[in-house]
Amino acid sequence: MRPRYEEQRPGLGHEFLDEVEATLSSIAETPLMFPSVHRNTRRAVIHRFPFSVYFHADSPSIIVIAIMHGSRNPRRWKNR
Repeated sequence: MRPRYEEQRPGLGHEFLDEVEATLSSIAETPLMFPSVHRNTRRAVIHRFPFSVYFHADSPSIIVIAIMHGSRNPRRWKNR
């Protein structure tokens, strides 16, 4: 993410990564609190940035399917 966010403001790329890590930690702690968007796929919205994490919460593991920008077609992750 360095090119896009770092060009806007130095350090913003690191802030983005911090928010992604915080979201992934929340998913790891309580995956079932996030809404199901299709069958067993859930979505967690990343705070401060227009991205979402799509994942499967298959006990005992969590599989991240995609981290996508909000302007993308929300069905695009299904092809992954």
